[in-house]
Amino acid sequence: MLAVIKYASNSTFQENLNLVAAALPGNASSMPTGFATATAGTSPNRAYAMALCRGDVNASTCDACVAAAFTAAGANGNCPNNTGVTMYEDACVVRFSSVQFLDFLRADQWQPGELAFQITPAFGNVTTVPGAWFSAAATAILTAVADHAVANSTARKYFATGEMDFQPKIYAIAQCVPDMTPSQCQSCLGTLVIQSTGLLVNTKPRWIMSFVAWCNLRYSVQPLYEGRSMLQLQAPPPPAVVPPSAAPDSGGAESREESALNWEQQYNIILGIAKGILYLHEDSSLRIIHRDLKPNNILLADDMDPKIADFGLARLLGEGHTHTKTARAAGTL
Repeated sequence: MLAVIKYASNSTFQENLNLVAAALPGNASSMPTGFATATAGTSPNRAYAMALCRGDVNASTCDACVAAAFTAAGANGNCPNNTGVTMYEDACVVRFSSVQFLDFLRADQWQPGELAFQITPAFGNVTTVPGAWFSAAATAILTAVADHAVANSTARKYFATGEMDFQPKIYAIAQCVPDMTPSQCQSCLGTLVIQSTGLLVNTKPRWIMSFVAWCNLRYSVQPLYEGRSMLQLQAPPPPAVVPPSAAPDSGGAESREESALNWEQQYNIILGIAKGILYLHEDSSLRIIHRDLKPNNILLADDMDPKIADFGLARLLGEGHTHTKTARAAGTL
């Protein structure tokens, strides 16, 4: 829930808000995409609103969810008299404001790095599998449904569901507002993937719900949607069991020389990190600023090939943008 400023009870803005609240449930539920916008009144008291229902719900569920969201955000609800609110419900997302927020989707306004995401991690843990294996599986299914939602833009409906044959099974869902372009949907969901997977490092959460008004990405060990999954995924292979190393000797020079890297290996690691940064900054379809690059976030494969990891603090730049500003320092000091 995002709040801006207050409006007076029985004001002109409230009257206009009541009009869009009455129209939007029926409008959204009657659309194949489950998406609708509505406006009422004139500036400065004009009310703007949008609703996006989950892609698998029927019309009656969509209608009820949008109506309930307006009620929950109303004068007697969670956000009394706020002129700018976003409500994230299980079956829908509803946003209303006193300003024209849909302008943000214009090509000259779209800045995914400026989106304010709401990410809710789980309270419980999955304790039956190694954390690294579960994290790899969750990352894989989140990435898969995000990519499929962008590719599955038939009839302007960016929506995908997935199920991974893991123990326990993992379910995921991805969705974008139909008014977005494919590249906007990709950048929106891509940012959510980075933000969500950043919470998976060394943890085993049961679910993560990540929302912004324009897109959402969720996974759980319980079904999140109705019907059969659009994607059926195989689990990644379990991590290899590392045998215990031989007991070290007295610490002589020979033993010090698994464990040291030779110069060629060091050089290849340095070069690989540089190539990775160059790709993120210049060659990726989305420019990515890592913001927490340190030795702990460089993983080495069996052949000592470096991989940049942990994008929990990363920022994305829109296409054509080469600079960004941050309000505070981020990353490891």
